[in-house]
Amino acid sequence: MLILAAACGTSENEERQIGAADAAQVDSQVPLVHDSVVENYISTLGRSMASHTSRSDPDWRFAVVNSPEVNAFALPGGFIYANRGAIEQADRMDELAGIMAHEKQG
Repeated sequence: MLILAAACGTSENEERQIGAADAAQVDSQVPLVHDSVVENYISTLGRSMASHTSRSDPDWRFAVVNSPEVNAFALPGGFIYANRGAIEQADRMDELAGIMAHEKQG
């Protein structure tokens, strides 16, 4: 989605506004994990990864969906969601990083 937004001539500010609106809708419709340890873990990992991309400019936001499925998804403007199942099933941090990195192309 980030690549699409850039290709369509959307400014970074517009991209962030679109993502924030989408994230508000997602946050109200899916169960999120509200555990400070889990939230800190996924944010620390995600921000570390983001600092090594060409898109280090967004104020990245990471959240964990309370779902057993191994999955992740991204919204425009730096909003990344990883499922609880991805964290639980990953044997190593780099496995989880691989799932998340797939969502942060750009």
